Amino acid sequence: MRRPALMMGGMLLLSLVFTGTKCPGVPETDNVMLSIPVEGQLRLDFEARGSINDKSGSETITTQELLDDLEELEIDISDLDTLRVSRITFCVTRIDPSETDERTMTDVDVTVSRDNPPESRFLIMDFEAVVKDFLNVETDAPITPDGVAYINELLAEMLEALRNNNQKTITVTGAASGVSEPTEHETNFDWKVVIYYYVVGDLDVEIPCM
Repeated sequence: MRRPALMMGGMLLLSLVFTGTKCPGVPETDNVMLSIPVEGQLRLDFEARGSINDKSGSETITTQELLDDLEELEIDISDLDTLRVSRITFCVTRIDPSETDERTMTDVDVTVSRDNPPESRFLIMDFEAVVKDFLNVETDAPITPDGVAYINELLAEMLEALRNNNQKTITVTGAASGVSEPTEHETNFDWKVVIYYYVVGDLDVEIPCM
């Protein structure tokens, strides 16, 4: 499932606009407009068995989930500005406890596809990793520009649906292929790809004058 969260640090205050400049010794407030990025994610889980990674994973994103997040933050749909990919990572989530070799994933490709209409793109191409080194360690994936653009197109559809008050659900399916080495030993581990995306909207708040 998607896990919405505020993106902290430098991205939290992308814009800060004050109205009013003076506080003549009496309680007053200033109106402050904050552009707040809210981050969500699509998680695609994979299983590596034997010598080939052939397990597909899928996840959905719905306008209702996005709408619930925005209402919780009191961000009006009319103030939505951006909905796009922020980063894509991969991570090993479980290793074979009996594994003693330097198990590696090689020549790994990940494609993503959508339902209605069915289309697909390469999202990650030709990466390799020593499995144990990435256990519970999220690492930026070697993504393709075309794959990121494809995901951004899907997110743009969600944003347009939100603005038009239309219900929409998009299912994103990931398919992985690659080799698990050494091939003379059966492999047994799990891994994931996480597509992080953010939605930016304006939030009008009042703060006391200092």
